[in-house]
Amino acid sequence: FLLVAWCGFATFGDASDALILNNYASDDPLAAAARFGILLAVLFEYPLLERPFRLTALELLLPIPQFTGAITRIANTPVAAIASVALITAIAAAGVPLDSLGALGGCTGGALLIYVAPALMTLKLRAQPPEGADLAELGVVTTVGLWGVAVTGLVLAVVGTVDAVSQMV
Repeated sequence: FLLVAWCGFATFGDASDALILNNYASDDPLAAAARFGILLAVLFEYPLLERPFRLTALELLLPIPQFTGAITRIANTPVAAIASVALITAIAAAGVPLDSLGALGGCTGGALLIYVAPALMTLKLRAQPPEGADLAELGVVTTVGLWGVAVTGLVLAVVGTVDAVSQMV
């Protein structure tokens, strides 16, 4: 990522647009091919993102016990698919700043997923090792280090979240 960002900055300098392809001329054939590639990536990525969104939304909204298969059956109906796509389209048409929402999800979820969750899972393993597991006993330094990583992740999540929300307002 740094190499790609550096190449774009080295080419266009301070005037670089966040979407680097916007810096190229509209009649540049290679930039047109790259834009078409991005269109294909977004087009074929959409179903991979929409279906989990639909399943998660239904799990949150419907009081149906998990692991019965009912949510999946409901999610696979045409009505659920159309409603999900209509909701996403309405949000996009309303002019919601999707880049800011993406930044919010990325900074909050990323920090929690990369720093906090692994540290807490390791601490949980230390507290309750499975039977017959040959886990080395974690020392005090390691435990303090893991809590330090978890707290650092929380701080990064809060700082990123506050910044993302301030940009939306």
